[in-house]
Amino acid sequence: MGRKVLSALEYLGIDGVTVTVARNDALLARMSPKGYELEAMTVQTSLPDTYNIFMKGKYPSILALAHEMVHLHQMHRKDLSTDLKSGKAVWKGEEYDNSTPYEEREWEKEAFDRQREIFKAMR
Repeated sequence: MGRKVLSALEYLGIDGVTVTVARNDALLARMSPKGYELEAMTVQTSLPDTYNIFMKGKYPSILALAHEMVHLHQMHRKDLSTDLKSGKAVWKGEEYDNSTPYEEREWEKEAFDRQREIFKAMR
């Protein structure tokens, strides 16, 4: 996974960040929006330029990792921030809660639009 993350960071023009990728099925189940099961999620830690990507399962999807790298890029650009405790997200200054359907979230639309591009860069 490390080499793939580094390839994606280079492709996205992101430097000077720390990224940890770990399995955490319980967190993903707890944070999944109604009617949708998360395969992965990205969290910006309290440390500057430090991110955790949580993946589901013993053999996580590289496409899901590519999707999360888009979210990392959104967070790094300061377009997206999330709060695990409240479940709220702020996208380009506007606050959203879990009542916004997953597929209607603008940050998810961007991630789905770009995930294959990032996936190709990770090969």
